[in-house]
Amino acid sequence: MTLRTGLNYLNHQVISIEKEAFGHIPDNINYSAFGNIPEVPAPALSLVSCAFQWYAVSACNYVWLVGWLLEQQNIISESPKEYAERIMPKVVLYRHKIAAHLASVFPKNDDNKADRLGVLLPLSVKDRRFYVGGFNITIKHHSKVDSNQHDYHWALTETHEELSQRYWPELRSEKKEQLET
Repeated sequence: MTLRTGLNYLNHQVISIEKEAFGHIPDNINYSAFGNIPEVPAPALSLVSCAFQWYAVSACNYVWLVGWLLEQQNIISESPKEYAERIMPKVVLYRHKIAAHLASVFPKNDDNKADRLGVLLPLSVKDRRFYVGGFNITIKHHSKVDSNQHDYHWALTETHEELSQRYWPELRSEKKEQLET
């Protein structure tokens, strides 16, 4: 399926950058970074940022399609939207607030000022993985205080591992065979 191929490609690109940048860090070291990450050249960091947006949109399309197919066969009683929100709630939220509809440009009624600024936050790194949504914003404007209300903290490579276990277990065995040879 084309969506699966695209998701695998984006995951592979991000894994390559993660390994190159953070592979030298021992497992017993807890490494965190955000913003300008010195181990990652600016073009690669920009690519990773875009990969999250592309991945979120494509992953949602894939999971919605699976949910629709399951609903059509009466395997699930929930809607494709509910199904995707159950399978990957943070990715769906990130897609809605950042990847497909920037909350700052297309705000919903429940988006406050802090939510709208969330689109400007940089990537972060924790345990040698890139994450989005790793920051909380609090804004005080006059006497009103707003904090971002939405948690869309997720790692592309970790999410891809989870989706692979659920939807494409054969890819895990192929990858394992490649690593062993």
